[in-house]
Amino acid sequence: MRMKKSFLAMLLVLGLLFAGLTGCGPGAPPPSPPPDGQQAQEPRPEPANVNVGGLKGPTGIALVGMADSARRGEARHNYNVTFDTAPDVIQGKIISGELDIAAMPTNLAALLYNRTGGEITMIAMNRLKVLFIMQAPGEDISSFEDLRGKTLFTAGQGSMQEYVLNFFLREAGLDPETDLNIEFLSEHAHVVALMLDGRADAAFLPQPFVTTLIAQNPEITRAIDIDAEWEALTGAELAMSCLVVRSDFLAAHPDVVRDFLEDFAASARFAMTNIDQAAALVGEFDIAPEHIARQAIPYSNIASVTGEEMKAAALAYLRVLYEQNPAAVGGSMPDERFFFTD
Repeated sequence: MRMKKSFLAMLLVLGLLFAGLTGCGPGAPPPSPPPDGQQAQEPRPEPANVNVGGLKGPTGIALVGMADSARRGEARHNYNVTFDTAPDVIQGKIISGELDIAAMPTNLAALLYNRTGGEITMIAMNRLKVLFIMQAPGEDISSFEDLRGKTLFTAGQGSMQEYVLNFFLREAGLDPETDLNIEFLSEHAHVVALMLDGRADAAFLPQPFVTTLIAQNPEITRAIDIDAEWEALTGAELAMSCLVVRSDFLAAHPDVVRDFLEDFAASARFAMTNIDQAAALVGEFDIAPEHIARQAIPYSNIASVTGEEMKAAALAYLRVLYEQNPAAVGGSMPDERFFFTD
């Protein structure tokens, strides 16, 4: 019983995600992510102080290379990267001006844009592969139709996770209210615990909870890759998470923002190509336990998407949410000024 309580306590810490140094352990520190496409002859802006907010979870993993480079004094700018556990904390900090750039759910970014009259601008999308339908031992689920009559556990009622799930179920001809039993729990960690107890046929979970679940019971397997299904249906990537900048900061420091985007892309590549070092940093920055990060990163497809590709993916995603509940994106679809595509 004591071991089970300790395991649940660890999961509850991880549950603050979704939806936030010294060395990196034995061996040499990871290389500072190099800026992409920087030419020596081009004049560069003077180093600026940039306050960056990340979330504890996959979006935070994309920032650890940049955060480590900055703390060692090797970044082009003075990036002060902090990680929080909840999007509403990030929201308050960027609106107050405490943060210049922040990661947040894409629908929250649209909502803030609408509520503030354009005080934030979307600059990048985190390309992530983090959502899966998981199946219990003995189940054979390969499509959403296979969920008919099943019991599925998930978290995030009233959030983007519910909207995405409903979108797929309805596309498959299922009524979320009557054709299966969806149990919404308060925490992803609770979903994991009950799935391990054999209470459900399936679960709808993000990373790193997918990895945590499989680590505890390898007979629980990935059944449906949500990101792949989304792209097949919409022709765009699932743009659940993005980076935004305060619009006044962008107007005053456009070159600094462009530098940041290059450095963020390099940081995301660092996470995917230096998994052990990135996982160690994830543990040091208290984003997730190192051993969980090491297993989750290879399945997370962490990358940066900008420009017109970012815009197209974000609009496809926001439109699905808007059609289900306009309030989820602030009452209206964001206009062109929401996107930085230069």
